[in-house]
Amino acid sequence: MKTVIMAGGRGMRIRERFPEIPKPLIPIRGRPVLEWEICSLREQGLRDLTVTVSHMADQIMHYFGDGERLGVHLEYVVEQEPLGTAGSLFGLRDRLGSEPFLLLNADTLFEVELRPLVAFHREHHDLVTLLAHPGDHLRDCSVIVSDAEGVVQELLTPEMERPEWMINCVNTGLQVMDPVVLDRWTGDRGGPVDLDRHILRPLCGTGEMRCLCTTEYVRDMGTPERYEQGCRDVENGITKARRLGSRKRAVFIDRDSLLAFRGRDNFELVSGTGEAVRQINAGGALVFAVTVSPGPAGFSEMEIRKRLDTLLGRTGAFLDGTLVLPETGLVEVLHRYNIDPAGSWLIGTIAARVNPGCRLARNWADWMASGLPEFAKQMGTAE
Repeated sequence: MKTVIMAGGRGMRIRERFPEIPKPLIPIRGRPVLEWEICSLREQGLRDLTVTVSHMADQIMHYFGDGERLGVHLEYVVEQEPLGTAGSLFGLRDRLGSEPFLLLNADTLFEVELRPLVAFHREHHDLVTLLAHPGDHLRDCSVIVSDAEGVVQELLTPEMERPEWMINCVNTGLQVMDPVVLDRWTGDRGGPVDLDRHILRPLCGTGEMRCLCTTEYVRDMGTPERYEQGCRDVENGITKARRLGSRKRAVFIDRDSLLAFRGRDNFELVSGTGEAVRQINAGGALVFAVTVSPGPAGFSEMEIRKRLDTLLGRTGAFLDGTLVLPETGLVEVLHRYNIDPAGSWLIGTIAARVNPGCRLARNWADWMASGLPEFAKQMGTAE
């Protein structure tokens, strides 16, 4: 599969930290973020890579050369003038041919198994498949609104108004794309073109674009705060801990312990919940809200999930999923996500009804006070 890495951005928000180098060269443990990407792609058999460059292009090309040092083949497309996040793709159109290609940004730290994304794309024959994940900074990212089958209905870019309640489903910037999408653009092909706004958003609601949500690690390096977090995550092993093949820890929390229903459309988080979930996120463990019974009358499971995701998102925390379980328990979930029950917790009154071999805590408030510090220490994130 052809792979295109977009490395032409100026990185205005991170430039205060690294004014002398382009964003793809910002170091993480002594290696540029783009090198981490290239090595991950190489390990998955993707060795023929095209990199689009513009800002400080000479530095990028000098560092990576033809890619032989890293075991890949690199070709460059140099933008003489900034062409936005998609403009350079039109110059590549003939080289892309007719087969789907992988497109990603050069400033993203990730530990993602790409084969499921490619397989999902081929299975559904869509024009574009976006890789999505729950994010911890919903205010300044592109949020995906999709149906139960993953068909994208809306792609809400940062400047767009958000609904009051929404599922935490963020566009990671990794996507598989059919080149024919580029042929649909009728605007100026020699000027700046924005990928999200000009290429992807017109596909919303057409049934030609889906998203696949992952629990794996993806973080952009666009701000000093995210850069620092990414460095800590690599140092602490968090990036590898969320790999599909890694044996994971998880915390399953009774949904009623997280979300308090105060009256008609009056929901709020239980005190301390946002900070507690954020600490679990920071440790690399998965977090699920669990229920075996319906929510308040008049609210669907999707409506409750939207409220819970939105309220947690406002605190910088996120869930990896909401589980409505049968009485048989969590065994299938443990298998699907490769979770180690002995290192995981099941918390809340639901613990008496569903027990897959996890450690049990009947009271969420007590666990936040005593179990969470122990758990954070085990995950290497306790201060």
